[in-house]
Parts: sequence; C-alpha cells; structure tokens
Amino acid sequence: MAAKVRQTHTPSPTNPKVIAPLGDIHLQSCSPLTPPDDAGRRRMHKHDECDNIFTKIPDSLFSKATLEFIGFSETKANTIWNMWNNWPTDGPGQEIDNTADGLYVQFLDFACGALNWDLDVSGDDDSQWWSCLQAAGVNEDLRT
Repeated sequence: MAAKVRQTHTPSPTNPKVIAPLGDIHLQSCSPLTPPDDAGRRRMHKHDECDNIFTKIPDSLFSKATLEFIGFSETKANTIWNMWNNWPTDGPGQEIDNTADGLYVQFLDFACGALNWDLDVSGDDDSQWWSCLQAAGVNEDLRT
C-alpha cells in the first residue's frame, strides 16, 4: 500500500497558518509575535501589561507543533505526525486533500483516535491516573 508523504509543517493553501496573514504582519510589526522557529512554533506575547510573558503557538494548523500544543507528548506527537504524513492512498482522504472524494478524516479526530483507549484506571490514586495519562501520550502540562 503506497502512502502520501507530507514531511513539512510549512503553511500552504492546504495547511493554513494558525494566524491569518494580515494579523501575522500586524503582530510581528508591534513585536508580540515572532517568526516561526525550525520546529514550526512561534512565540506569542500573552498581552499582560505588567510583564513580558510569551507562550509558544504552532505556526501551521496541521503540524507536529499543533499536536504538542493541544497536549500530546513529544513522543506521541511524533508517532501521530508520522502516521499523518504517511497516509495510505486508498481509503478515506485527509481533510487537507482537495481531491478526496467522499469520506475524509479530520486532523483532530485522527489525533484523538491515536490515543490508547484500552488504558483504564478507577479509584482515587493519583499516581495511577498520572501513569495512565502518560502511557496514553498526554504531555505533562495537560496532565497537571
């Protein structure tokens, strides 16, 4: 089975930027937004007048940086991103495929479907919950 190979986080017509082009220009001109780094992330000021606090946001909507931003661990994000980039040519398309006839899979649905839903914990032991979330690929920021 052949796979489509998409090894880029670069914005394009089928992989839109998180921030619209005019907003990007404006925000970079007044300094609360940096250009994207090599990993496809940008620093964005949180607009707190009292201090200079930035957060990192993904530059492209469909990217490994987006997977990490929404709460996947780096390892899980790599796994999901590799599966997304090596999509089979038969079966449903991806939401970024303009040519996909009929069924297609949305990026967020695909990412959530990659979680290990067989893991389960019941009870009040926080360490068991922590281990379950870690094994499922949820990053530390989302777990806490």
